[in-house]
Amino acid sequence: MGTCWSCTPFCDKCKPKFYTCPACGGQGNLFFKKCTVCGRPMTPEDVESAQAAWRAKRAARQS
Repeated sequence: MGTCWSCTPFCDKCKPKFYTCPACGGQGNLFFKKCTVCGRPMTPEDVESAQAAWRAKRAARQS
């Protein structure tokens, strides 16, 4: 995992925490369940997309 002491809402090293809102392009946190910029509710597709992007980013970091 890494050398983390505790989980923070601003780091996505160990699990996905962020997504890009398809409506406004703002970056939201998966914790809030809606975009903090435009207020659009998060859909399951948004979560899946965020998880896929996180897995790709993590694979690139590990290689």
